[in-house]
Amino acid sequence: MVTAGISTLLTALIGTFLVPILREEFQARAGDWAGEIVLWVATRMPEACRDRYFEEWLAYIDSGRTPVGRLVLSLGVVAAAARWRATSVTKMEMRSASFEMLLRGADLLIAICMIIAIAPVLIGLCLAVRLTSRGPALYRFQRVGKGGRLFYIAHFRTMRLDAAVRLRRYLADHPEEMTRFERGERLDFDPRYTPIGNFLQVSCFDMLPRIFNVLNGSMSIVGPMPITEFEAFQMQDRASPYLSVKPGITGLYQVFTRRSYSPRRRHALDRFFVRRRGWKLIGLTLMMSMPAALRLDWEERLARNRARKRQQRARRPKAR
Repeated sequence: MVTAGISTLLTALIGTFLVPILREEFQARAGDWAGEIVLWVATRMPEACRDRYFEEWLAYIDSGRTPVGRLVLSLGVVAAAARWRATSVTKMEMRSASFEMLLRGADLLIAICMIIAIAPVLIGLCLAVRLTSRGPALYRFQRVGKGGRLFYIAHFRTMRLDAAVRLRRYLADHPEEMTRFERGERLDFDPRYTPIGNFLQVSCFDMLPRIFNVLNGSMSIVGPMPITEFEAFQMQDRASPYLSVKPGITGLYQVFTRRSYSPRRRHALDRFFVRRRGWKLIGLTLMMSMPAALRLDWEERLARNRARKRQQRARRPKAR
């Protein structure tokens, strides 16, 4: 009983002196807390309207007569911002879902029309690859798609089955080409290609089977270039644009940089496409892809490659 009485007395004494101190401290800091809460909420808003909302909310909480009143008003700002974000996110998700559904329908329509139109070309290229070299007409490889899902892409085969052995022998006989190959440059004469492989790669006809990836939903007609697992691992956080949308058969990079490969330019164009993706950009990219695909600059490159091939053969020592 004595212990309980002492505890009650101590609690009353502490409350008598501590409560007024805490009340004064709370009233002194409540105004600052209200401003910090509004600033924190404003930083969570879209950048386009962040400054406007911050100024309006500050004027709103300043209408409170006391610091405690301003703190209560700031809590109301938090609730209002939460409702605004929830409504906005819901509308954005609905618009995004309808856009993706319409885009999928457009992809299917274009893919079916293209398959019907180029069916004779596909059959002819399959026969040409099979008749000019040993091995299958198509080869498959893995790429990373939307959401990090792995899928297979089919291309017409452009290289021989023993391409690695042929390349090793060629570099051993031509040491001067080893430096160029290590730098990633194109060889004057590449023994790995089949008789029509160089033509298929330069003309991009080897990519025509990608249209079937559009049918199964792993790719889109227009989008960023598909990346490998190693590229996704290397880019880490920078790979998010490639994982947020489906890769495409054509895109900004394929339109603007067909002649040379630049990883930095490729990533910049692909990120720009993902950030600004919409009907206008997709339509413009598709229209620009047609003249780029019909550009006949590959004829000059084929003629130059044939000339280099003849020069390489002339320089080879004749077998005794």
